[in-house]
Amino acid sequence: MLSIKFGVSVGLSGRSAIMAADWFDRLAERAEASMAQQAQEQDHGKLRIQQIRAQGPQLLENIFADIEGNAQRFNARFPSESRKIALISKDPNGSAITCERTHYPAVTLRLEANLQAASFIGKIATRPHSGSIPREKTLRFRFEIDKDGDVYVVGDSGGRMTNAQIAEACLTPFFTLGS
Repeated sequence: MLSIKFGVSVGLSGRSAIMAADWFDRLAERAEASMAQQAQEQDHGKLRIQQIRAQGPQLLENIFADIEGNAQRFNARFPSESRKIALISKDPNGSAITCERTHYPAVTLRLEANLQAASFIGKIATRPHSGSIPREKTLRFRFEIDKDGDVYVVGDSGGRMTNAQIAEACLTPFFTLGS
């Protein structure tokens, strides 16, 4: 006669309990590490925005001064009224500047900063002749912080830009159209 025995074990053996605890500990450690990294990134983001808010206005003032200075040099070199670049407005809070040439080919530049978003945008509209639809070009810049804590500007290409390079990018359409 053949006899078969069946056995059912309920619960975890000692070895299974240790394996489950190891798995749980690894999962918990990964979750804790992830939360710590997120907290560190949030702190870094807050510090970055604080640095940009502190240093950004002076940097913008310097960039706007370079744009104004280049426009004045251009106007002195090419005194014709039809080529003149006019500084239309500079916002009282120092976050935007607008330049314009109304004679055709007409050009308008509006450079506006958003320190909270750590960026600024230049919108350039060109109108080759009367009745033409303006063609717009957008220049995007963002503020970054170097290892010494200094704020600098990065352009569309991803490279660090000097104030003179930013002024050149913004004013080139004024210089080249109608030359």
